[in-house]
Amino acid sequence: MWAVIPVKQISQAKQRLSKILSPVERRDFFSAMLEDILSIMVKIDFFEKIILATNCSHAISIAGRHGITHFETGPDDGLNLAAGETVNHLLENGISDMFLIPADIPLITEEEINSAIKAHPSAPSLTIIPSRDKLGSNCLLLSPPSMMPMKFGPDSYLRHLEIAQSNGLKINTMELPGFGLDIDEPADLFELLNLEGDTRSQKYLQELKKIKNFAY
Repeated sequence: MWAVIPVKQISQAKQRLSKILSPVERRDFFSAMLEDILSIMVKIDFFEKIILATNCSHAISIAGRHGITHFETGPDDGLNLAAGETVNHLLENGISDMFLIPADIPLITEEEINSAIKAHPSAPSLTIIPSRDKLGSNCLLLSPPSMMPMKFGPDSYLRHLEIAQSNGLKINTMELPGFGLDIDEPADLFELLNLEGDTRSQKYLQELKKIKNFAY
């Protein structure tokens, strides 16, 4: 099983946080979330390889510090196109199982990842972990990786389920709290700030709060 984490240009990430974070702060916050995720992913024995799907030099540098390689995506690729290109790369390397997550779920844990992988059905299959509102898809395990196209975006959870059902896949849905919180809106950021924990992203927000004195 290979793990895939698509990442856009970090300088363009999290535009919806622009009301409360400057461009530099958004970059640093996203970088902290990516560090959180990679530091957990490298502990998972199930992963033969972890790939950052990106053309962002800053993200590639962060991945390198964790011994993680990258797959070069196109300069204008969105999440779905980048994921699709990476799927082709996995198939070229004979990989039969893919674990794909976004880079904005900093509270994932080693225990949750292992439990999701252990619960994943035999091929052809999809394990999907939604966001808490069940609108987004915060983790996809696909066996084989090419069994369905990626449809990230609004209502992606239901869209992925519908495609998997129409393609005759075995479907396993799981709700795991660490996967549930993806940071898109200011309310998400403040929730992360107010939760107990010592992730890099939480520590960054705590330090930022001392400077900006923001509150929600």
